[in-house]
Amino acid sequence: MFFDRFKNKSEKENIYFKDNLPKFLIIGAQKSGTTSLYHYLSQHPKILPPKYRKEINYFEKRYFSKSLRWYKSQFSYSKESLINFEASTNYLFFPWTPKHVFETIPHCKIIILLREPKQRAWSHYKHQIRSKEEHLPFFKALERELLNLDEIEKKILADPKYFNKSFRNYSYLRRGLYYKQIKNWNRFFEKESIFISSFDDFFKNPISKCNEIFEFLELEEFSINPSKIYNKSPDDDTPPKESIDLMKNYFSEPNKFLFNYISKDFNW
Repeated sequence: MFFDRFKNKSEKENIYFKDNLPKFLIIGAQKSGTTSLYHYLSQHPKILPPKYRKEINYFEKRYFSKSLRWYKSQFSYSKESLINFEASTNYLFFPWTPKHVFETIPHCKIIILLREPKQRAWSHYKHQIRSKEEHLPFFKALERELLNLDEIEKKILADPKYFNKSFRNYSYLRRGLYYKQIKNWNRFFEKESIFISSFDDFFKNPISKCNEIFEFLELEEFSINPSKIYNKSPDDDTPPKESIDLMKNYFSEPNKFLFNYISKDFNW
């Protein structure tokens, strides 16, 4: 398997910095409520967010350019009763991340929020428009993705140091292939170490869902305040019909594989 060619980072460095490595990661999906989840979980008195930013992305693009010491510097020193975490939504999607995480923090727990993939793709696209990173109409952007991203992904799988902005920014469809991504994570982390919820279930009752996560993390219950929804995208429009038809066909089979694999049906 292509992952087997690469050795662990220095074991000595890993042991030296063991104390304040994250005990859990929120890994995605992008545009699926992870910013709200990040802030809600941070309200728990025993959970410490990163010192500087929500998304550190160390296990994606910074893994080969930054040291483990740098990664550790992003977190507060945590006593045994307090736990660090971070939330980087590229982690679910980037194919090398599970191996990078397992090499560094093999006992951490993983949290995933999944949004209906057509909605996620449209929200992603609108974010790119607002950021002035995208200039094509949505259907044309989907066509560009279908033409280009297979070859780009092959290059990434062949070389974990290869970085491509299009793979990160214009992966409207591909980021919704959750079955493929979760299966990749399960190559390194047992299913019992991964908590999966849908975007809709989370926002239907965030207090209850957060308490499920606290139990998963072996922490006591805590009544979070969910009065603010973070990073909410405007939802006053819908994708063009031709784009909806394309996405329905694209996601139909992968969604069935996902529901069978995780033994949950989100009714997408």
